[in-house]
Amino acid sequence: MLWSASILAVGLSFVSVDAKAAGEDSLDEALEQDLTPIPASDGAVFIPSLTSPDAEPPVIVYHAGERVASGSTGQRITLPPGSYRLSIGSESDAMPATVDVVVTRGRTTTVTPFFGGVRVALVGVNGEAVAGDYVIATAKDRVVVGRGKIDPKSKASARTHIVPPGEYVVVYGSSASSLDNSFALRVGGGDVIRYRLVADGDQIVRSEFGDAPVQSTESVWNARWIVGASGSATRSTNTLATVQGDAFLIDLFSRFEGGIRTKQHAATLRLNVDQRLIGLEERTGWKLPLRPVTNEVEGELFYTFRLGGIVGPYARALGRTALFATNVRAPQQLDVVTIDAAQNEIGRTTVAAQNNVRLFEPLAPLQFVEDAGLAVSVIDNDVATIGVRGGPGFRQAYFGSGRFIRENNGSRLLLQRLDDSSQFGGVGTGIAELRLFSTLTVSSRFDAFVAASQLDGTIVPVFRWDNTAAIRIGRYASVAYTFSLRRDDVALPELQSLQGLQLRASYGLF
Repeated sequence: MLWSASILAVGLSFVSVDAKAAGEDSLDEALEQDLTPIPASDGAVFIPSLTSPDAEPPVIVYHAGERVASGSTGQRITLPPGSYRLSIGSESDAMPATVDVVVTRGRTTTVTPFFGGVRVALVGVNGEAVAGDYVIATAKDRVVVGRGKIDPKSKASARTHIVPPGEYVVVYGSSASSLDNSFALRVGGGDVIRYRLVADGDQIVRSEFGDAPVQSTESVWNARWIVGASGSATRSTNTLATVQGDAFLIDLFSRFEGGIRTKQHAATLRLNVDQRLIGLEERTGWKLPLRPVTNEVEGELFYTFRLGGIVGPYARALGRTALFATNVRAPQQLDVVTIDAAQNEIGRTTVAAQNNVRLFEPLAPLQFVEDAGLAVSVIDNDVATIGVRGGPGFRQAYFGSGRFIRENNGSRLLLQRLDDSSQFGGVGTGIAELRLFSTLTVSSRFDAFVAASQLDGTIVPVFRWDNTAAIRIGRYASVAYTFSLRRDDVALPELQSLQGLQLRASYGLF
């Protein structure tokens, strides 16, 4: 008890200094800075901010028990003349601070702060910010009036918990009833208590009053892994205007990116998996076995040494393949003819209706690119990334006797075999990404390879242009549109395209 009393005494001493922020001079300045217009028939109320309006919860206005308006501290809230109750608090289900006011036409009613503020920082013994949870609760009944989660990587400003005047405890952890790592404090109207908890592992070794800047050493290592899925399964029986039978759609994806980044060095490992499967079985007996619509696995290892953080040499290795076999289903009996690159027939067979024609085996095509050259980082910040790079490189493509559809006239399927290749040439890459408000992300990437053997004749590049626009609509949900235009081999007579619109759930593992 003696120890707790000493903490309270220190808290009161600290508050008496910080309470000057709510003095008359500060209030007059705040009123002058607020330019909120007041309609001729209305009045307004003004509650000064203890710290920053962005860090404080909104003010809720009630009239006759009904919520009629809301606003921010440090800004006029216009209201018709009458009697109102103002409420503010960090926890909507806990006891807020309240006060009754009367609004007069044409005037601003200033309200002396009827609440206090608590700001909590969590640091290690070395003074650097650490991750953790804390709870603010009433000292007597342990009613939670504020919860916080410290994330050293977050760039958001520290939160100010607004509480009614009284005695409280700050508890390190998520349980308000815990007696361990619990510290008492007293908050008065207009007071702001800035509390620092110094942690060593799971224990708080001491508490400090003050708002000194938290030290932060940004790690050169970074890693992010996001996984997601979406799917549906439907069964229709004796319905009109729908397919009679079962239908399945499964969409799985994984995005991993990790590496090291300093002012001059950047090394990144990317591993992406995209799998979209569809299946259909009609009551008539016609079946479309579960098969991939999107079937890609990609890995890339990239390193660059940036002179001045902008320009420098780079080296890269990339691999890309498909997990599952690729088949085409014969809707009726088909004559399947296979030709080589010289248009010579090298195989012929007959496939019965509803049977599969194998185009590629699992893990085919398998493609590799290794290149090195000069990379330029035009923009690289939290909002946008723009970069280009290029240089000489090698490209290998292994198709495993795989074939693509050259012609299909209904009864005859003409397939052309793709030959394995290993080539030297020039490689170029362009990357652009825009990130807005943690809600919208737009990215575009263009990769191209031109074989050196084409420089004396017609240039037909192998390229891939991938684009994604994603809008986050919830904590774990987003809507994404993807579009890809590509040529995977010079033997392909037509460009390939792929696009889709997805509603998908995703979760960041770290």
